[in-house]
Amino acid sequence: MGRRVMAQCNGDRIILLGNKGKRKSYFEKAVSESGLDYRFYSHEELDILRKNEDLSSVILKIDPPVTDSVRIDELKNFTDRYIKMLGTVSQLPVLEHFNSPDAVAALLDKKKCKQRLINENIPVTHMYDREFSCTDELLEFMVENSISQIFVKPLTGSGAAGVTAVRFSPSRNSLIAYSCAAVDNGSPVNTKKLTRYENREAKRLLDVLLSLPCITERWHVKSRCNGYSYDLRIVMQDGNADYILPRLSKGPVTNLHLNNHAEYYENLGLEDALTGEITDICRRAVRCFPGLRSVGIDVLIEKGRPYIIEMNGQGDLIYQDIFSENIIYRSQVEIMKKIFKEKEKSYE
Repeated sequence: MGRRVMAQCNGDRIILLGNKGKRKSYFEKAVSESGLDYRFYSHEELDILRKNEDLSSVILKIDPPVTDSVRIDELKNFTDRYIKMLGTVSQLPVLEHFNSPDAVAALLDKKKCKQRLINENIPVTHMYDREFSCTDELLEFMVENSISQIFVKPLTGSGAAGVTAVRFSPSRNSLIAYSCAAVDNGSPVNTKKLTRYENREAKRLLDVLLSLPCITERWHVKSRCNGYSYDLRIVMQDGNADYILPRLSKGPVTNLHLNNHAEYYENLGLEDALTGEITDICRRAVRCFPGLRSVGIDVLIEKGRPYIIEMNGQGDLIYQDIFSENIIYRSQVEIMKKIFKEKEKSYE
């Protein structure tokens, strides 16, 4: 059942539809400082929310669902169920969705999302226009195009699930794959631990992954800091870069849950002009998906030029932030307060 945290304030209310955990806790901490009325419902309580709430003065924020399954071949069905739920949520007669459910859904397919950015001439990491059903097809393509390194990514999913960096040297007949995926009884599973596979084991893993819907991308050479390669998680909110988190790694995958290293952006020593260019392409990318007020964008820098890797409509949980100033969630609440004020002015 929805949990009331504060007293009602002029009928305006924030509702979070999500899960228990750090996202909820630190968003609630930001809301508690604002004096706004707030309630929480789990995803399983969506029908209760629809029946019990007057939504005409509600700003609804949606957090992503979580799954206990480690099966990568279940990602598509999980995502499809989420998209169906987002479709239902989009029909709720709320005052505002903090993030448009339709826009969030549009980001869940990596290929379609990236193609929309390409159509708007926004620099993104290069996506190959070929699909591969097995390792032999992939390696043949790499040889024909003189490609020695490539990334394979499941079409849906997050947290590096199934993302695999591939190196192939035909002269040495050497195939190496770096991935958090493993093969368990013929199915791909997410181990949440980066493993190096060679030759036969690498081929076995790739054969299983490529049996699923995947995209392939160029392995860009990322900029380096203190002996680490890095990319950036940028949280864009209401047109501003509210947080930029460098993710440093010795390996090809930078996700922080893989024991990689978070840094402070100012320690990179990047020029203001480059920071401005990064912010500009992120701002342009957000405009491609109307209704997004908050989005996490992954960006790499190659030879001084920024490229968007992918976008996440719910990429606002940054531990470096919540355990410090909680800038991101406090900014979200300020955006919501602004929406309520604009509504009040329209009634005057």
